Amino acid sequence: MKKYILLIALMGFFLLSFPVLGADITAHEAVQIANQEIGWEHFNIDQVNVDIWNKYEVLVYGGPNTVPAQDQDLVNGEYRYLGYTPLGELMSNPYFPPDDPASTVINNWNWIYNPWENGALKVGFSKWDNKPENEPYIKAALNEKFGTLFEHNTPPKGASYWYEDTKILQPRTSVTPGLGRLWHNWNGSYWYITVIIPSEMPAVTDIEAVSISQQSPVLINTHQVSSAVFRNNGTISATFTARYYACGSLIKEETLDIDPGKTVTKNFSWKSPKTAGTYSLKIHAVPLPSEENIENNTKETSVIVQNYNYTKPDCEFTNKLTAGWNETYSWEVEHSSCSAYTDEEGNSYTECDSWTETVTQTVPYSESLTVATTVNTKQGIPTDRDNPKESDRESRGSWEIIPWAQQNGLNPNEVTRAGYGFEVKVQTTYWTDWETKVPGPASPHGGEYKGPTKVVAQFYNTSGYFVEQLDMVPTKGNPGDKNITWELPIKTHTYPDGQTIYERKHYTDVSNKDGNYGVRIVIFDCGREPLSICQDKYVTIYGDMYDDIYTRPATSNEWGGDRY
Repeated sequence: MKKYILLIALMGFFLLSFPVLGADITAHEAVQIANQEIGWEHFNIDQVNVDIWNKYEVLVYGGPNTVPAQDQDLVNGEYRYLGYTPLGELMSNPYFPPDDPASTVINNWNWIYNPWENGALKVGFSKWDNKPENEPYIKAALNEKFGTLFEHNTPPKGASYWYEDTKILQPRTSVTPGLGRLWHNWNGSYWYITVIIPSEMPAVTDIEAVSISQQSPVLINTHQVSSAVFRNNGTISATFTARYYACGSLIKEETLDIDPGKTVTKNFSWKSPKTAGTYSLKIHAVPLPSEENIENNTKETSVIVQNYNYTKPDCEFTNKLTAGWNETYSWEVEHSSCSAYTDEEGNSYTECDSWTETVTQTVPYSESLTVATTVNTKQGIPTDRDNPKESDRESRGSWEIIPWAQQNGLNPNEVTRAGYGFEVKVQTTYWTDWETKVPGPASPHGGEYKGPTKVVAQFYNTSGYFVEQLDMVPTKGNPGDKNITWELPIKTHTYPDGQTIYERKHYTDVSNKDGNYGVRIVIFDCGREPLSICQDKYVTIYGDMYDDIYTRPATSNEWGGDRY
């Protein structure tokens, strides 16, 4: 059919004009393509040494015989220099035996920063030097040359990036490798290495378990949130299984996708043991079949679990309120074309052909968690100490608390007496635009991301010591909803006069001194990432319940006998 004839003709044109990457190409073809990609004529084919290209894939002017004798060496059949660059600099031979083979990690050598600015080296600056886009290719070259003596994620000594130390002798193109030269100072002299910078990034798979963040110490028998960081040190995207362990048990397993050079931070929740001691937290990236370096796939740390006699730790590191990710959709598009022709006998025909094209589109999605925590002591309700009423029970101290709070710029409903209780209310709002951007022809990937399923409140007295932890309960909405109101569970409380009430309150101990009484709200496993938060709120203790004692006639039951 004509369609196929046209396609074959076009393919033949491109094959003749642009040699296939990885195939053997002539020096003339390499010069043509390199100059096209560079955008101007950098190489002159009449001056390029064809023999050097055929042997080394290096586009060099002159040859080893054109290098001054005082600069040239011949070791094991390899010349130190192959000739000159088009800019007139000596082109070092990447296969020349090193003057001093590496025996220590090269990252720690005394590298020369911006060597083109160091007059002692007699090299000049070119448009390919000091380019950030060269960094991954230079690191791939160093990894290929030095193996375990090169630390992929450690910068060179004296610089932040390797491209700052690398002089580009031959620019990398899509069909020609680059050549880079790096100098270091050793024992008062300049030494150098030459590396072949690949035209394509080699397919390297390397997942690293980078770190675990966890406050220590923590309380016994309490819920905790830890943060784990994974990084893809490889050159291709990787999908792997991440496992999380706490106190010797596997607590979570999930699949992660990380692009090359990127990191991802994931929170995971766990519950501390009931017995004090030192325990282990561990994360593990299950090795992929193509992964050669698996020594960095596991990270472990220890956490101290203590009894209740310790002060409140910081919790900022557990906060993760927003997250974003990319989702790729694919769908098939049917194409067809028809052509009409007439045969030699004058008969007309129409031939049609159809084919299927797979189209992909990547769209961004995001999610967020917002939390509003309020406390209410009810002490903002005015009462008259000289004329008390039974309805004054919740705000019995307001006669003194309200004016004192006003003088100190405080909300009286966030102030109370030691021995009284207060309410805690938490409003959680989870938002995501998941599956709102599905391209028209594509099908949704499905699934749903939910709001928080667990919220706990921890209480710390005015000395900063732990008092108790309570699981909050939804009073509006259900666990997993986008919008939920959480409150303390209903508890009974008996006053010293024997009165028992049922309230959603936490009661303070009458022995608390004046000061800030802490309320810590911890929210776990919300959304896709998952999101989580640790938020502190305070109630101010001002005086104690005995400051509000008043007298009234005793009832006959309270009196317990005849009155005189």
